[in-house]
Amino acid sequence: MIYQHQYFQLNTESRKVFDENGKELVLTGNSYRMLVFLCENKHATLTEIGDYLDHAKEYTENHLRQYRYKIETIIGRNVIEYKNGMYSIVGDLQESSELAKVERNTDLLRSESVELGQDNQKTFKKMKFSKKTWIGIVVVLLIVVGGYWLVKNPPVKKSSAGICHSKGTDYYEKTKDFTAYLLLNACLQSGGRLPKK
Repeated sequence: MIYQHQYFQLNTESRKVFDENGKELVLTGNSYRMLVFLCENKHATLTEIGDYLDHAKEYTENHLRQYRYKIETIIGRNVIEYKNGMYSIVGDLQESSELAKVERNTDLLRSESVELGQDNQKTFKKMKFSKKTWIGIVVVLLIVVGGYWLVKNPPVKKSSAGICHSKGTDYYEKTKDFTAYLLLNACLQSGGRLPKK
């Protein structure tokens, strides 16, 4: 028997479930059996569904809640309703002898979206690489500009005569041939000396 619903088609002979677009869904085990039972009977209680699934095992609301959740997750819609202790199929359900032919081809749509996703990932990786490259360029540029500024205008200059001049002293501006230092101590440790007062 084939049951046609707004959101799924169930073929009990081939034990297959299809979505509204004709795409086969993977629904197996007790979840599948619960859907078959509800399609056959339209509505049922916990005891009736439990007896259909397995006479020896006692099924609880938690079991059926898990099966219902699995069915609705795979189909992608709320197709089973629980109200006043009764489980039932929501919506119109028709019995037929043939599967409905679906004009839409969802396989093509899905493959395009997968290809688009892969292209987006490649572009995203390129963007990450591009950002890293730009950050590297900016850091190198800052180092070069900062180094140039420090060499041309250092805190301490050691003249060719070996005298260390700090910024703000009279001879600092006049010293043209010099070695640059960040600290006065570094200049003194390299063999420089302080100017005479």
